[in-house]
Amino acid sequence: MRIKGILSFAVVLSAAFYLAGCASSKAKTEGAAPPPPPSEVVITPSPEETARREEMERERARNAELESQKKAEEQRRLSEQAASTTFIDGLGTVYFDFDKYDVKPEYRGVLAKNAEIIKDHQSMKVAVEGHCDERGTAEYNLALGERRALSVKKYLLSLGVGESNLYTISYGEEKPADPGHNKEAWAKNRRVQFGKVE
Repeated sequence: MRIKGILSFAVVLSAAFYLAGCASSKAKTEGAAPPPPPSEVVITPSPEETARREEMERERARNAELESQKKAEEQRRLSEQAASTTFIDGLGTVYFDFDKYDVKPEYRGVLAKNAEIIKDHQSMKVAVEGHCDERGTAEYNLALGERRALSVKKYLLSLGVGESNLYTISYGEEKPADPGHNKEAWAKNRRVQFGKVE
């Protein structure tokens, strides 16, 4: 019995020490000061890295300036070209369906009259100008305007107009006949018209 008592006492004493040890470590953890925040690390670029970054910025600025100059030059060229084209009295305009470039049967008579006028003025250089409405990307509309101009040119050639008299150009959506944003305006803008190249 004595052994049982000693064993019981030892177990109780061990449990007390164990619990006392756990409680004191919690108290120490709760009472301890929080760890210091990590210090901020400031990285200063080397002089070579700074010079490289500055050179990259200068290069970007140069490229942006060159791109701006290219756009301005292209705009100037188009403006000069447009200024050198005047419309010819008597030449009718041909209109197209949305996203189409085939000459519609109702405009074949218009083109027959245009062909006669152009043939009567053999020394005249005629601009066959393709136009589109505002729907679609600028690139797509330039290509569609070119296909429209080429389609009309091909038809005029079939009527006996000399190829040296015709010059095709596409303005895409850049020169609308009607600046509106509705079906009626779009129908007026899908066209090929004719101008005299000065």
